[in-house]
Amino acid sequence: MATTTVDNRRSPGMAKAGKVLMILGAVILLLSLIVGGILAYRGGSGVVETMDDLQTINNGQATVSAEEGDMLILLKRESAATAPSCQVTGPDGQDVPLETPTTSTTINEWKSFAAFTPSISGDHSITCDAEAAVSPPLSVSGIFGAVGGVLLLIGGSLLGLFLLGLGLLLWLLGRRRKQTDYVQPVQQTVQHPGQATQPGQRDQFPNGGPGQSH
Repeated sequence: MATTTVDNRRSPGMAKAGKVLMILGAVILLLSLIVGGILAYRGGSGVVETMDDLQTINNGQATVSAEEGDMLILLKRESAATAPSCQVTGPDGQDVPLETPTTSTTINEWKSFAAFTPSISGDHSITCDAEAAVSPPLSVSGIFGAVGGVLLLIGGSLLGLFLLGLGLLLWLLGRRRKQTDYVQPVQQTVQHPGQATQPGQRDQFPNGGPGQSH
C-alpha cells in the first residue's frame, strides 16, 4: 500500500503584489506632491508678481517692448461698464490680433479683457479709446510651468492614491487567504495489485480477481 501526500496550500503571490503596488503608489504620491507643488508655486508666483507691475495706457496710447512668443494682457477698470476698443501695432507696422480670454483676471481693481502674443520681437504700439492698462510680457514657459505643476499635482496624486489603495486591498486579501484558505495536506492511499488486504478492508475483487467468475 502506498501513501501519496497532496499539498493544497496557496502561494502568497497576491500579498507580495499588494506590497509592490503600495510602495509604488506611495512613491508616486510623494513625488507628485513635491515636484508638482514646486512647479505650481514657482510658475504661479512668477506670473502674479509680473501682473502686479501694470503699465497704464495714458492719453489712449502706450508703447511696450516684448519678445516673440511672449503674452501681454490688456485690462480695464473693474468699475468700467464696457471694455475699451484697442489696437496693437507690431514693429513691422502690421496689426497684431487680439484674443479674448475665456476667463478674466482681476488685479488691483483692473480686470482683463483681451490678450495678444507678438510674432516679432520689438516695440509694440497700443492704442485704446478709453482708460486701459497692459501687463508686462508674461513668459509662456512660466504659465505652462504653473499649469503643468497643477496637473502633475492632481493627476499624480490620484494615480498614487489609486495604486496605494489597490495594493492595500490585494495585500489584505492575500493575508486573509493565507490564514483562512489554508488546506491541510491530504493523504491518499493507493493499493497496488498483489498487495495483501488489510484486516477489516474489503477486497476489491470479491469474485477472485478481474476476469474470473464462479
